[in-house]
Amino acid sequence: MLPPKPKVTLKKNDRVRLMDSKSIGTIDQIEKGKATVNYGMFTTIVSVEQLEKV
Repeated sequence: MLPPKPKVTLKKNDRVRLMDSKSIGTIDQIEKGKATVNYGMFTTIVSVEQLEKV
């Protein structure tokens, strides 16, 4: 079993991906634990807990 990854503070314009996805997007904004991620053709709002920095 892998050790847990250290917590990373995410901020606007960070390149991220959903933990269960291969698509990489950019954070447009973060508010109340939710991030708006721009994937180019679409944007989505997800919990910052589901994101990892790339």
